[in-house]
Amino acid sequence: MRLIELLEYAEPQITLADLQQLEMGLDILFSKLDIDIDITGKHFLDRINDPRNGQPVTIDELKTVFKKVFVQYGDTIKGLDDQDQGVLLHLATQLNIPFVLKHDVRKNQDTLHAKTIMRKPNFHSDSPVFRVR
Repeated sequence: MRLIELLEYAEPQITLADLQQLEMGLDILFSKLDIDIDITGKHFLDRINDPRNGQPVTIDELKTVFKKVFVQYGDTIKGLDDQDQGVLLHLATQLNIPFVLKHDVRKNQDTLHAKTIMRKPNFHSDSPVFRVR
């Protein structure tokens, strides 16, 4: 990537604190399905601010994706088995969020672990894709 492209990308980056605050709000929303959301992993944070995304990812985009997924696919995701994987795809912004669902027997709760994020058209995965507009 050329230096000028990197400089153009140098907008305020999403911080761990930003993701933690968003995660708390998403946890409240998804608690209706007994699902905990985990978007604070190091790889997710590194990748969200990666210049390869082209246009920087915003907190508002993430909110939109997860809210739409909750409405359209919440019950479907709740019905997934432990260790099932999928991809959340926002068609309008081409944001792809591969995830794994893990069940915590002690808490009787599922956790949707967002593994990474990328803005990429034609992202390929063998996992089910949950598309929202």
